[in-house]
Amino acid sequence: MRLADSVAEAFRSGDGAGMAACLDDGERAFGAIGLSDAIAVAAGFNAITRIADAIGIPLEATAAARAGDVREVIGITDFARAKAGAD
Repeated sequence: MRLADSVAEAFRSGDGAGMAACLDDGERAFGAIGLSDAIAVAAGFNAITRIADAIGIPLEATAAARAGDVREVIGITDFARAKAGAD
């Protein structure tokens, strides 16, 4: 399994020991600064997406197709509906 996949799975499952092991693997592979940079880039992309969602920028069609039912299941689509109803 790729390191990025391992990190995502450990985070998703709440596996603290698995996350710690992934961070150790990442530090060995990229060094402390490289690992820090990778985490900062991932966090930045997450923040950009949240800001776009918050201000109502529609999701690109290709991204929406990849997201499948996940957006509906976790309730993200409710935000757009609520905003539309508030206008």
